[in-house]
Amino acid sequence: MSTLAGWLHDIGRAIEKYPEQFSGFDATKTHHELSYELLQQWFREDERFSLLTDAEKMELLYAVRNHWNDEANEYTSAYILRDADKIDGLGEIGLQRNKEFHKDDPSRQMLNLRLHYEWIYSFKTETAKELFENGNLIEPFEKERARFLKAAIKSVEL
Repeated sequence: MSTLAGWLHDIGRAIEKYPEQFSGFDATKTHHELSYELLQQWFREDERFSLLTDAEKMELLYAVRNHWNDEANEYTSAYILRDADKIDGLGEIGLQRNKEFHKDDPSRQMLNLRLHYEWIYSFKTETAKELFENGNLIEPFEKERARFLKAAIKSVEL
């Protein structure tokens, strides 16, 4: 279930990027809410998903909708997905993704850098903790944060 949740958890990003192709959706919602709504629609309308039980569908919907929420632990797949998503958002690749997502908004880029530090303390799985500890995944964020803050230092006068 965790693998399937991993494939599906960001499908709402397509609605964010191409809202004109998804007329039935409110593109101002968060990508996790859009992912949930799109997956919910697929479960109702696409027969290919009939191979999943209702319980499996509920688990996937829960994991997808709540993949941002560190307290949403009703299913193991939910916190495995969340930890995997965090690991994916760290390191050099995560930093580049942060820059791309927020290229027109430096203050949002800095806020996101700071929020990534919170992730360090919220890994639930031992695998994510080990990957983080052994992968040097926060260093690119620390360097970018320092660069950003140093560039923002303003001189003072009397």
